[in-house]
Order: sequence, then structure tokens, then C-alpha cells
Amino acid sequence: MLRPCSVKWLVFLVCGSLTAFGCSTDTQQSDGSGSLTLELVVDDGVVINSVSWTISGGEVEMEPMSGTIDTSAPGSTASMEVYGLPPGEGYLVELEAKSEDDEVSCKGDAEFGVETGVSTPVMVILKCKIPMSTGAARVNGEFNICAQLLKVVVSPLQTSVGNDINLSAAGDDHEVDPIRYAWTETGGSIADPNAASTTYTCEEAGEQTVTITISDDDFGYCMDVWEVPVTCVEIDLCDDVDCDDGIECTDNDCDSATGKCINEPLKDGTECDGGAGMCSEGECVEVDRCKDVDCDDDNECTDDECDPASGTCINEPVKDGTECDGGAGMCSKGLCVEVDRCKDVDCSSDNECVEDGECDPTTGMCIDGANKPPGTICGDFGTCDGDGNCKINTCAQLDFAVVMPLQTSVGNDLDLSATGSDEDDDPVAYRWTGTGGSIDDPSASTTTYTCGEVGEQTITIAVSDDDFEYCIDDLDVSVTCVDN
Repeated sequence: MLRPCSVKWLVFLVCGSLTAFGCSTDTQQSDGSGSLTLELVVDDGVVINSVSWTISGGEVEMEPMSGTIDTSAPGSTASMEVYGLPPGEGYLVELEAKSEDDEVSCKGDAEFGVETGVSTPVMVILKCKIPMSTGAARVNGEFNICAQLLKVVVSPLQTSVGNDINLSAAGDDHEVDPIRYAWTETGGSIADPNAASTTYTCEEAGEQTVTITISDDDFGYCMDVWEVPVTCVEIDLCDDVDCDDGIECTDNDCDSATGKCINEPLKDGTECDGGAGMCSEGECVEVDRCKDVDCDDDNECTDDECDPASGTCINEPVKDGTECDGGAGMCSKGLCVEVDRCKDVDCSSDNECVEDGECDPTTGMCIDGANKPPGTICGDFGTCDGDGNCKINTCAQLDFAVVMPLQTSVGNDLDLSATGSDEDDDPVAYRWTGTGGSIDDPSASTTTYTCGEVGEQTITIAVSDDDFEYCIDDLDVSVTCVDN
């Protein structure tokens, strides 16, 4: 309670055209709009129920604004906020108040300017006249704009017990008042609780909380607080510890309490080395599991092996088509099946001088036939040479023939002669025939014809190089036999 004084201070807000601006004497701003807490107490028993106000001036002509602040209700303060003033300088606010009994009067004014989007705090000194017998009181009221947290950084949010987390905070005060910092925590300690930047040390495992509080009034009323949850985990001594000893026959582990490796031998008989070995006292010992194992299944069409890892037999089918049964069969899906290899096999000879071949049932391959004997007819006018070749024969030709005279008496002779040739140099054979008479040597190139009958007769000469089977060149000559 302020004691009687001759002069009072009254502070109010004049707001521009956009946003409200909060302020107070000893009250923290919270929701963006502010108020003034101020009691006008002149003397015991003196009550001021209202304060009249008037705002005028400004760079833009405007009608004066006026009103009354009702302070009669308990807890009411002589404060106000006016919104909607055009920006500019040269404004004047005037305040006037009277006590309930009209014995005390107060007046005051102040000049101010208005900015767009800003609430302008204005302090008005109300000069109050009170009866001299009771004295007077002057109350100074001023606003404090509380400091605000702008930034808080806690990093990392998790670490192990005994390790640090970095803390930093930054605050701002509109009136540039000094800002104090206060860090608090759970489950750990702060290196410098009053520094803007410091460290937090984890001391207990679990979810912990780091709290930053700033104030510009020694944490009396103006405080801005932010809490950050962090996690402290137990230190694992086995982190980054490699306990692998490279031995298959040991179980490798790390003691989290000591960070030391534990390499216990596996049970004897445990397989190792891909099944080729067996553990014995922590060592891998090679074991021949296929010893004395007979995997022969008496099947030509399987590959028989022993698995060294297990000692069991593996009888895999061989490739389909593999010969079996001495060539009489063929493997199919691990079985030997009889196969007619000569089915659809054509062993016919395309050589006229070679006999047709035969198919070998064991291989399905053709066996060539024998060569046809020499002289076997082949091709056009050809004969086989006995070596499988067809020799084409060029027939002999009659070059010329002479019969003289062309007439004689019965019992007398005609002289006959002929000459033939062959391009293949084959021997040329001659053959003479005649009607109504006789030939002395029918196969000679030169011979005689004896007339035996009166009349017109015919003498024929033929030559050949194939014994007159196919190649024959002949000529007929007419002669006359007369009576003596």
C-alpha cells in the first residue's frame, strides 16, 4: 500500500493500428496483451472511483478520443489500452481524476507518438491536490517487459552415464535489462548452472530432465522456462570389444561387467570346417567320415561318392544319353535303358559302285558296304572299276570300212577291211556278218566274204569296246552275188 503523497504516477498504453503490446509494472506478460497494476491511494478514506482521459493531436487530423476508466471495483487499476490510432507524432494524452468526495483532484498529460504494429507505453504523471492536513503521495509506476527465451540447444539428447551433454541458451530483453540464467536437472549435475552455455553430466540411468530458466528481475516474477527430456544409459564396457578368436570350436562372448572376453570351448563332437572336422577340446580336428564307406550302388548310370562332411553316400544320376551296358543301352534319369541305335538310321549307299552299308547296333553308326566288282554298269555308259569308282566309257567308233568288189560270182571272195578307234584307248573289237555267204574271220579287222547264194546280199561290220553289250558302232554294205 502506497502512503499518502502529493503527486501520483499513472502509466497506460497507447496502441497503434495492428497488434497489442503487453506491459506491466510487476506482472509478467503471458498472452500478448498487457495491463498496468496501479493503485491510486491518496489518503486513508480517500477513494478515486474513475479517471477521465482524452487523446488528441497526431499528424493526421482526427476527432479527439475520450473516455473514463472505472476504478471503483475492487482490484481495478487506472490503466487502459487504446487501439486504432494512425501512426505519427504529436499526440497528447490527458488524464484527470477526482476523489469520491471531490476534495482530491489529479491531472496529468504526456506527449507520445504511434508506430504501426507497435503498442507505445506512455507514462503520465498525475498531479493530485489533496487537503494539506492529510498530506499527499506520489506513486511511481513503471513497466518491465520480461525477458524471453529465444533459443535453447541441448545436444546430444542421449549419452551414457558419466558423459556430458552440451547445453546452451539465449534470451532477449526488450528493455535490454541484464538476463540471468539458471539451469536445473534430474539424475545428474550442471557444470555452471548460471552460465548461458555449460554442460550436463549424466549420473543416473533413465529418462532425465534438463530445465533452463531466464529472468530479468532476479527470478522474482519474470521467468521464462523450458524443459528438455534427455536419456542417460548404462555404460556398456563391451562396446567396440571384438572377442572373436577365429576358432570355430569356441563360443566367444564379452563380460559386460568387466569388458573382458570369454572364449569357452564348444561341446566335443560339434561339427566344424564345413562338416569335415569335429571339435575336440576347443580345437577343430579333421575326421574322415568316408573311411570304410562303400557307395557303389552297382548302377552304371549313377556317380557314386561319399560326403566327407556327413559320411553318407551321394548317388547322383549321370548325364542322360551316357552309354551303358557295353553300348547297348543309354542312361536316362539314372537308369540304363535299352536303345535301338539303328532306328531311323539309313545306311543306303549313294555310290552305284558300292554296296549298301549296315548299321552297327552298338553305336548306331553305319558300316560301309563292299565295292562292287569291276565292270558293273553304272551311270550313263559307265562301269565300276572295283575300287568304288564309276568309270564312264566313251564308246568305240567305226572310222572307215572297205568292201571290194561289190559284185562277184558265187564261190568267189570279196575283200573286207575296217578301222575303229576309242577315246578311252579301250581295245576295239570287230565283228563281221553277212547274208548269202560266209566270213573267213568274223572278228578280224581284215578278212574275206565268200558268195554262197545268187542275189543281193548284205555285209555288216560292227566295232565295240565293251564286248558288244552296249557300245556298238556298225555299218551295212550291199553286195551282189551272180551265177557263174
